[in-house]
Amino acid sequence: MKSKYIKYAVAALLVTGCCAVKADGLLDSKRVEIKTALAGATLSETVKTSISLISAASDKDRAAVTVAVVQTVAAAHFSFVPSLISVIGHKVPSMVAIAAREAVRINPEQAAAIAKAAVEASSSQAVAIVRSIISVVPSRYQSVGDAAIEAAPAQARDILNAIAQNIPSLSTYINTALAGNSSVSASNAENILRHAAAIAIVSSQNLDGVQVAQDNSSADSSGKQATSPQYLPAPASKSTPPAPLPPGGIVLDPTQTHQAPTGPQTYSPP
Repeated sequence: MKSKYIKYAVAALLVTGCCAVKADGLLDSKRVEIKTALAGATLSETVKTSISLISAASDKDRAAVTVAVVQTVAAAHFSFVPSLISVIGHKVPSMVAIAAREAVRINPEQAAAIAKAAVEASSSQAVAIVRSIISVVPSRYQSVGDAAIEAAPAQARDILNAIAQNIPSLSTYINTALAGNSSVSASNAENILRHAAAIAIVSSQNLDGVQVAQDNSSADSSGKQATSPQYLPAPASKSTPPAPLPPGGIVLDPTQTHQAPTGPQTYSPP
């Protein structure tokens, strides 16, 4: 009887090991399948295989498979990720926000580039994309918002609303600005976002009437965003030529108050 229980216990352990599940509900065996399918693939092969894996997944597993695919591709070649995000936006738009969020989680520095690629591919998902990315990197709301607005100018108002909902410190200004505008162009939306950012920065620093540049959010006097500090050019280096001799070959003796003639001197007795 004891040996029978041992046999059942071993069988249960084997089953558990073969079917280990991560927190997202995806089987380890599925993760291995994804890694194997994408190993050593070129860019075009990676994109094609990734879309096949995501499309073939069940509704229950599709989000988890999308995340696993992005993780696998990013680990091998992060430079492939923007192209992958773009194709997901075209082929499986319901997963593009999830894919973009995971890509930004892996590499926050690429948040704006990923937002632009995702929104360009699927403008109807612009709000979901912006909200997903900002949930990971809230401090990059301005660059993400600008990229999304540039990619889908017709969605500018909705993008601003999404940012206002996710960044409470911006909501009052953005909502007030939008209330006075029946239509919002891309340039107007970028200006609203820029001024909202400046106000939020001042408020967070508890300063009165002082704009603090942070994350390239300041604006110059022309109203354009200042993307880098402005410096005065250094004066050109020039060598100073020696002073010309005055007429008669007389030079000034810097230690005396009188002028001394050059060359050997002879004096006559008085």
